[in-house]
Amino acid sequence: MIGPRAYVDSLFRVNHYLGSWEAYKERNDIRRSRDVFNYRANTGTGLPSYDIRPWLEDFINHVGQENARRLLKGIGEPFSASTSTSLTSSKRTKKEKNKSKAATAVAATKITTPITTDIGWPPKRTCALLFFGIGRKFKDISYPSIKTNILDINPDCDIFVHTYDIKKAHGSREGEGDGSGEGSGESVAILDGKIIFETEDDFERQRDYKKYRDYFPNPSAWEYPTSMDNMIRQWHSIAGVWKLMRIKETQNHHRYDRVGLFRPDVLYTHPINIMGADDENGKYEQAVIPSMMYTCTLWCGYNDRMFYGDRMYADIWSSTRFDTVDTYLKYQKNHSKIKGHYYEELSGIHSEDFLRFIFEIKYNNIIPLTIKDICFQRVRSNGLINQDDCELIQNITYPNTTKTMMMTTTTTAKTIVAENKNTDTEEEKEIIFNIPNNAPGLIVLGMHRSGTSLLTGVLSKVFHWHVPGES
Repeated sequence: MIGPRAYVDSLFRVNHYLGSWEAYKERNDIRRSRDVFNYRANTGTGLPSYDIRPWLEDFINHVGQENARRLLKGIGEPFSASTSTSLTSSKRTKKEKNKSKAATAVAATKITTPITTDIGWPPKRTCALLFFGIGRKFKDISYPSIKTNILDINPDCDIFVHTYDIKKAHGSREGEGDGSGEGSGESVAILDGKIIFETEDDFERQRDYKKYRDYFPNPSAWEYPTSMDNMIRQWHSIAGVWKLMRIKETQNHHRYDRVGLFRPDVLYTHPINIMGADDENGKYEQAVIPSMMYTCTLWCGYNDRMFYGDRMYADIWSSTRFDTVDTYLKYQKNHSKIKGHYYEELSGIHSEDFLRFIFEIKYNNIIPLTIKDICFQRVRSNGLINQDDCELIQNITYPNTTKTMMMTTTTTAKTIVAENKNTDTEEEKEIIFNIPNNAPGLIVLGMHRSGTSLLTGVLSKVFHWHVPGES
């Protein structure tokens, strides 16, 4: 007997997926029918099945190509239960062996008896929903949309959460980081699944996050150092929730077929089914990310806020970031010397460009990526919803679940309210709309940076005015 982790990672598994039917049926612990073997063996691609690919890649990397060839020699060849049969088999001509092997391959692609749900085969594909990061205003704003558009659409998926128990949000955009925002992860506990809460001290013990400040992207509209620190927090949370899922897989001796990774601090406006059904073009969705939600200026890349797809590609999206930093920076430095190159005037780690590097350069565009118009809007720690997040998406019409944010002013100008209303009072209408259409803009002056930042953010969202420095 071997333990769960040893079984998952050991050579004992290989004949289950790479062997022939003759080899499989001679096992003294066989518990499956020919239908089961056909289902596992027939991938339709001529490549190893999805079940064995992650193991096979790790195995080859661990022992080396030469040792892998030696250890895997004979895999897929028929063998007999008795010595006499084995001796007889060894005397067959090469032509006969090849003919037998070909016949086995053909037989493996045919279903000899009907597969019915009565025996529970083929097995139902399994899935996992992974949530990472801080749940800002989660219970009141984000959770209802997550339940409607993710949880209810994928009811059979297991749920895993990594979040931070942080009482104060980091950053100064639109009231974040000034004490007015709430970033506690406690409300995320209403998600029914495996949950990890980490404090800021936990995070700092595990990650030397300050060293990444040396790689602050230049030029950029980011805020130093909080934008970089928050990116590393996101990476850490993604890696943490992936590790949590892996522990469950090891305990169950089974890997999930499909995985979706989502932020808990956004408002989802449309149903998202992660099970890979054919899209409108009849294409199976193996790896899906959302479209970019801002116009590229100097930096560009891929949206890093969400992913769903086959587990092997979710693994790349989730667990390769920290290990890729050095490779990314070396590539960037080498190509910055080329006149006219994209990196000639760019340096540092930029989140969207970094993800583009992983998919296009590190993995050489072999990942069957689908970039899809999926609308979701970020929720700030003060409850404001970033209405601009879906403006660049062309082919999407989303329900009127949110109302343009309203500003209710008092003589002290302290109260900012984000509500889901369908009616405005005449006083509110006058405050919001009684401004000339040709107003070129305004300058906000204040005694405290947090108040100035908060007021500027609200005005820019209500009137869609441009704030200098924003990408």
